[in-house]
Amino acid sequence: MSIRKKTPKEIYEDNRDNRLNKDPRNMIWLHDVRSTYNVGSIFRIADALGFRKVLLSGFTPTPPSEKITKTALGAEKSVDWIYFNSVDEGLQYINNEGHSLIALEQTSVSVSLEIVTSLKTPFCLVAGSEIVGVADDILNKAPLHVHINQFGKKHSLNISVAVGIALYSLTRSS
Repeated sequence: MSIRKKTPKEIYEDNRDNRLNKDPRNMIWLHDVRSTYNVGSIFRIADALGFRKVLLSGFTPTPPSEKITKTALGAEKSVDWIYFNSVDEGLQYINNEGHSLIALEQTSVSVSLEIVTSLKTPFCLVAGSEIVGVADDILNKAPLHVHINQFGKKHSLNISVAVGIALYSLTRSS
């Protein structure tokens, strides 16, 4: 028996009816993420997991951008995005859309993704700056803070890696 890799079309057809993200209204919000490569990677993750919208604010770079396209591999064209000029605009949009806001941050009240077993959907996961994390004005409005258990000395992950892990885990819980 010869083993071969599946084509993108075969992968899509296999997964079409068994989507992990059962609620395509779920969104991702990136605030003050500085790296265009990280933004591109998160667009690619969003597309792979069936998310249809990415919210951007602060100094987060926006498409069109060669660097975003380099890591997104075109996913920035298949996932809608909105840019907000302020945190308040973003919070208002999420509230108007009826989303539950979840902050991906290690805080005094955060819970491990491992114990999140059921979620109110639709949800919006917010991730912040690679240096300082999610802004305090956003953290204070998020009813749920989640973190990824880490066992090494650094206690941090690249933002695109952390967002990928969190989105995969949260979609399994919703």
